[in-house]
Amino acid sequence: MPRALLARMSKKERAMFTKVTKVLAALALLLGLFSHSASDHRKLILILVWAAALVVLAQAFHRSNYFWAAIFLSVACLFNPVRPVTLPASMGLLCEMAAAILFMISLAVLRSKPRLSIASITASGAGSESL
Repeated sequence: MPRALLARMSKKERAMFTKVTKVLAALALLLGLFSHSASDHRKLILILVWAAALVVLAQAFHRSNYFWAAIFLSVACLFNPVRPVTLPASMGLLCEMAAAILFMISLAVLRSKPRLSIASITASGAGSESL
């Protein structure tokens, strides 16, 4: 996603975009576990998972969570659509399942923390004394 487009998005919109991206990647990986026949679908899954891993990588760096950044850097390298890693079938299934689980865990670990509101000086609990 271009930086200019991300700059125009609000924090809420960016959080929603990241959440939807993670869910789509996890679903694509889980659906890919059951359909290994069509190579066109595999390429689409590779591109989707690779892009989602880069989004989560950027989110982890933004939150200074370098452990999760390293994990999703390895996921991005593993599912790289330009130069895909060739693994035996059983190992590939295991990696896809592990990546789907990682995306689901990242939904909880890397979620945005709610901001606390600042108490207003005009609130009813402020009292009625004037300065």
